[in-house]
Parts: sequence; structure tokens; C-alpha cells
Amino acid sequence: MATVFVVRGELVTALVVLEAGQDLTEAELIAHCGGRLAGYKCPKRIEFRDELPRNATGKLQRYLSRKPYWENRSLRVNWDVRRST
Repeated sequence: MATVFVVRGELVTALVVLEAGQDLTEAELIAHCGGRLAGYKCPKRIEFRDELPRNATGKLQRYLSRKPYWENRSLRVNWDVRRST
């Protein structure tokens, strides 16, 4: 997931759904990722959600998760230069 970031284009954003009874802070999650992932892959922003959009079979609908971040923008995630004419 990426949030639009004016200077560089995108900001790595993690959408997190915690299991019932679990407690985790944004700082703890970023620190956990920082020790396991390359710096450019680590989330810079964490958003905790109650649930993520899924279809009838339970598959995650990523385009619905991205939609609020890319509204009112002409350039979108997975934008293909060959298709723009």
C-alpha cells in the first residue's frame, strides 16, 4: 500500500488489522519491520483498521484499499505508460 507523497510520489503505508485482545503501537510495528526489511520497504505510516475489504471468497480487494489514497489523481498505482495516449 502506498500513500501519495508529494515530494517523492508514494509513501509506504501498512494497513493493519489486529486480532482481538492484541495491543500493538505504530512505533513497535515500524521497529519490528526495520530489523527485518530494507529501509525502502519499511512502512513509514501505519493505519489500524477494524477490517480490510474482501470479496465473497475472502480474497483481499487491494484496489478498494488503495482507492481513498488515489482519489482525484490522474496517475495511479500500476499505471502503464503504454496505455496513456
